[in-house]
Amino acid sequence: MSGRLIAVKRRQTTIEEERMGHVHVKVGIASVTGGTFRYYTALIDTGATKTILPASIAKELGIEKGEAMSVMTGNGPVTLYESLARMKIEGINADSPIWISDQMQQVIVGVLTLESAGLSVDPKNKKLKKEELLFYAAA
Repeated sequence: MSGRLIAVKRRQTTIEEERMGHVHVKVGIASVTGGTFRYYTALIDTGATKTILPASIAKELGIEKGEAMSVMTGNGPVTLYESLARMKIEGINADSPIWISDQMQQVIVGVLTLESAGLSVDPKNKKLKKEELLFYAAA
């Protein structure tokens, strides 16, 4: 089923809202060892722990696969590879742990990347919003 897309401009980021309630955002991705950001349209998935990059994008950016892990998805377990990437979302830079996938063809932004950038999804307005960053020291 194809959804009607509505583009909404926020600063330099375009967020698209689909009829099914999915939120897409343009994200910059680069290697943590250097390189310039390249921009991709990503699905924001608050049910995903880490951001997932297709292996083809990781290779293009010089991001190497780390240790293989079995990760549970809605379609059952898949093998993903640990790594790190520099992300830019809503103009905010955040180094983030990621998984690299040989099967997926879309960038999926997970909750660890959102939280490290101080962002969350506003479900009512279907867009990202800035959150207060917290730190609690143990006594």
